[in-house]
Amino acid sequence: MLSQLRDLDLQLLRLFVTVVESGGFSAAQGELGIGQSTISTQMAKLETRLGFRLCERGKAGFRLTPKGEQVLAATRKLFAAIETFKGEAQGMADKLLGELRIGLSEALSDEVIERIGKAVGRFRQRNQAVQIELLSAMPAELERRLLQDQLQLAIGYFSGSQTALDYQPLFEERQRCTARASIRCSTGKRRAPLTCRPATAWCIPIVSSLPTNPGKAAAAARAANRSKAAWRSSSPVLTWAICPSTPPCPG
Repeated sequence: MLSQLRDLDLQLLRLFVTVVESGGFSAAQGELGIGQSTISTQMAKLETRLGFRLCERGKAGFRLTPKGEQVLAATRKLFAAIETFKGEAQGMADKLLGELRIGLSEALSDEVIERIGKAVGRFRQRNQAVQIELLSAMPAELERRLLQDQLQLAIGYFSGSQTALDYQPLFEERQRCTARASIRCSTGKRRAPLTCRPATAWCIPIVSSLPTNPGKAAAAARAANRSKAAWRSSSPVLTWAICPSTPPCPG
């Protein structure tokens, strides 16, 4: 009895189907390219494996037994399933499957978000089976999730300080910081308004992220910018600036 299907059994079943479709052993010789005696021997092997006769052959001609009819139907279903599997397996070999979790910095500009959306749209047009999930968070949180394998990709402003991560430039943008030359402020209702000294340029370029000690950063900024005129600066991509809302007032 056939308890396990082997490659040899598949070959014998294919021979069986060819014999049936040809109408007998003699007619199948040209299709199979082997002699009638070899076909008879192979059929006998298949019947031994199955444990019953598949066909009657003799002076009355070739004829399937009732069990042979059932085996023929089952064999055709088997070969159809094999072809379906081959097609699906080939399709999976050429297609991406799974999930892609992308982190986006909360500080990204609308233009950058639009470009990312268009890129995702182009990817969706391809015959892929990837589920894309987007997460918005601060850069430090995105790096933490990357290190914990909760994200596969993150887009934002980073310092590139994590040695376990691979940082690649993706886009450029310009940021401008502007400070007023002077500002008026009042120390109280009973005193006349005082004119504050010209605003010093309290803007210090910080690559990718805010400093851990804002006080030191502000002191460095005041020391580096002594100009009493209005201050303007343009900085390249991946640069943040720290600017106070108003300069210190005297007294």
